[in-house]
Amino acid sequence: KKQVLRGKGQKKKVSVRFTIDCTHPVEDNIMDVTNFEKYLQEKIKVGGKTNNFGNNVALERNKMKLTVNSDVDFSKR
Repeated sequence: KKQVLRGKGQKKKVSVRFTIDCTHPVEDNIMDVTNFEKYLQEKIKVGGKTNNFGNNVALERNKMKLTVNSDVDFSKR
């Protein structure tokens, strides 16, 4: 009887989505959404490097909400 070796299967493609609602801080004039978006673009690291989004990470702004979509492993901190 042959023993069948199971190889490693393909990993599931993990897609992570974060939505940041900035409505209240913007209404209170504490922060600006465009500046916060720019800050996130400068500080988010992909593969240990900043400004390395490529096609893996997308940052979208809709009025008072920011959405971060990631197709790669992403820190939740």
